[in-house]
Amino acid sequence: MQKDKFAKIAPKSAFFSLNLYGSVPAGFPVPTPDEQADLMSLDEYLIEKPNNTFLLKVSGDSLKDIGILPNDLVLIEKTDTSKNGQVVLANVDSEWTLKILEKIKGQIRLLPANKNYPVITPKNELLIYGTVKGVVRKYQ
Repeated sequence: MQKDKFAKIAPKSAFFSLNLYGSVPAGFPVPTPDEQADLMSLDEYLIEKPNNTFLLKVSGDSLKDIGILPNDLVLIEKTDTSKNGQVVLANVDSEWTLKILEKIKGQIRLLPANKNYPVITPKNELLIYGTVKGVVRKYQ
């Protein structure tokens, strides 16, 4: 990490460029032509606004049905606006959670993606801090 002009810790590029050889189907195997590799930086691919983006480690499985699992890392982009259906980092009634935002007729609810969890309706206060822009998973 490095410090910015305000003496706050600021992220620096930690990724490196890797060869990107094209795409591969996840269905039936097909022959692929020999392709030249392009270089791709993972941080440039995943992070549009580096000064407004940070990582959180996921605990719990309330979003498992949309592919966000325990121990995944989520890239959160701080934002003042969020849209219906986005996965958001929210502070609801003084507790933090990661859920799907639902806005219907002026009412806001936070939805899980796992039937074992309830829908959350704020009793007093709701602050949307940011939206999930990506998920990183490490396979053992």
